[in-house]
Amino acid sequence: MLPNIPNIVLLLEFADLFMADKWEKKVVLFVDEYDRLKSADDGIKSSFMSTVRGIKTTKEDYEIMLSGPLIQSDLQHLIPEIKNLTTSSFNVGEPFYNSNLTREQVQNVFKEYMDYEIVEIDSKIIDDIYMRTNGHAGLVCLCGKVIVIQTRINDENLSFQPG
Repeated sequence: MLPNIPNIVLLLEFADLFMADKWEKKVVLFVDEYDRLKSADDGIKSSFMSTVRGIKTTKEDYEIMLSGPLIQSDLQHLIPEIKNLTTSSFNVGEPFYNSNLTREQVQNVFKEYMDYEIVEIDSKIIDDIYMRTNGHAGLVCLCGKVIVIQTRINDENLSFQPG
């Protein structure tokens, strides 16, 4: 259940929002557009990176799973610009380019799952996942996790329902 979320002014308030005692389940937070930090002053950049790093390194205190940046180039161009940066939220020295999965690779991943679990997933669902994620491995994996949960809870096959 989503708690009452106050207006966030300070980064400490952001971190406090995701403390373990405020959530019943883990929260997945996708952070996109890190490049928008480029226009912020160095203090804000450093504070943001420190806060994210703090959450990441003390994850037992939080009910949050951070994911980001979604676009590697956002971070690649941001970190060198921060003067006197003492911490980074990510362990990045050089950019690591990871190509997205092809449609065939996404289909094969789900076929292996269906064969292993003896369930059927409508091919339209798999195609929809590929189209919406563009084959991004992390997002495909997240969709797969939701499918695993749904097929185990409902104990049935999944069919495509547009909408």
